[in-house]
Amino acid sequence: MQVGVAFAWGGADGLTVARANRAAWHLLEVLGHGIADARLVLVDTHADADAGAGQIAGFDVVLPAMAARMCDLVIAVETDMPLAAIAALRARGGRYVLFLPENPYARWVDEALFAPATPFGPVQCHDAVWTCDTFGDQARLLHTLYRCPVALVPPVWSASVIGWHDRVHGTAFALPYAPRAGGMLRCVIDAPNTSPRAMGVLPLLAIERFHRERRGAVARVEFRHGRALVGHVAFEHLAGGLDVHRQGLLTIWADQDLYAFLPVKADVVVTHSLDGTLRHELLDTLFGGYPLVHNLPALYDSGHFYPDCDLDQAVRGLCTVLRANPAQFAARLADQRARLARFDVANRANVDAYRRAVHLAVGA
Repeated sequence: MQVGVAFAWGGADGLTVARANRAAWHLLEVLGHGIADARLVLVDTHADADAGAGQIAGFDVVLPAMAARMCDLVIAVETDMPLAAIAALRARGGRYVLFLPENPYARWVDEALFAPATPFGPVQCHDAVWTCDTFGDQARLLHTLYRCPVALVPPVWSASVIGWHDRVHGTAFALPYAPRAGGMLRCVIDAPNTSPRAMGVLPLLAIERFHRERRGAVARVEFRHGRALVGHVAFEHLAGGLDVHRQGLLTIWADQDLYAFLPVKADVVVTHSLDGTLRHELLDTLFGGYPLVHNLPALYDSGHFYPDCDLDQAVRGLCTVLRANPAQFAARLADQRARLARFDVANRANVDAYRRAVHLAVGA
């Protein structure tokens, strides 16, 4: 059986491709553990028709038209292949699955509100849709939109990309030291800021209250993804009334590389999700030993969890980080990494879930 994993690349070398397409990369890893008799190939959904095939990170790279001729199953991650290639694949009996690891509805709403020229909603050309259950009734929503069976698969992750990056760059993505208990915290706000709806406002308000209640506890506040905030009237009005801004503690950055940014800027990372989407970089953050204050139900037992928009609980999480005993740093790191094992691509439950999904998709 030949299985193609299709995605929009965004890089010319293996590490860049893997980092730009974490969901696709970890899908390849978990399928490699679970389907021993399958030949996995990469499909570049946005490649030019005249581009040649090649190889990257040990995988053969093919164009959509070639995948339509050779694959028994193509799993497109987040973005579809050209419709002509999909039609050709299905005409010869191949199966086509769309994998949506994140909730696409929020993105469509953003595009409809803030980019009206963008076509809204899906094209119905799939044999199945896979998704991770990040919010209630997601399967029902996707079935209504795509008019095909929907399978829930677990979110998967591994530290392979971190190790790959460290080997290439000669670095170590890890909290370089345990912050002194009761000292000053360098706070990084890690919100995607992909639209005006997701500006990291709640993390900023939590840090502001923490700063007002414990003067001298905040050394710096760094917005890692701040490109969308520059010149944004509502955000600038909000920030203008905050002490962390008036006292010169707040810095807004353009998009920064996680692995280079956190080791020099972060003692604690604060994030907020509108829909519970589990971003791979947040799992990287936990693996690196950085305290994470978050509202992700999937990580309720990791880091410092606050439910929904509970600002009080978020502030308590920051207080816990401030009081943490440095002598227990190694134990906390080991515990944090152990809790990530349930997401690992080699976890038997995850491997079995994806193997079942593949067999169901091809009718085996």
